[in-house]
Amino acid sequence: MTKEQIEVVQNTFNKVRPMSGTAAQLFYNRLFDVDPSVRETLLWTLKQGLGADFTPEAEVAWGNAYDFLAAVMQQAAKGASM
Repeated sequence: MTKEQIEVVQNTFNKVRPMSGTAAQLFYNRLFDVDPSVRETLLWTLKQGLGADFTPEAEVAWGNAYDFLAAVMQQAAKGASM
């Protein structure tokens, strides 16, 4: 992730925090309607909750943040199973 993407994720996260209950409800309701594809559901939830604040740059930054965390968790799971 770039420095700018980290800043975008941090700034939009601060905007999601006040609506965290609504965001969680949106996320889990949507999660079971789709694949379930968690990445897609997370981005959809942020788009619904943030509206115009969820810019294309924010979508890319959050997608990269998700991909990074997923990779870290997958590596940790591989290490734990060894």
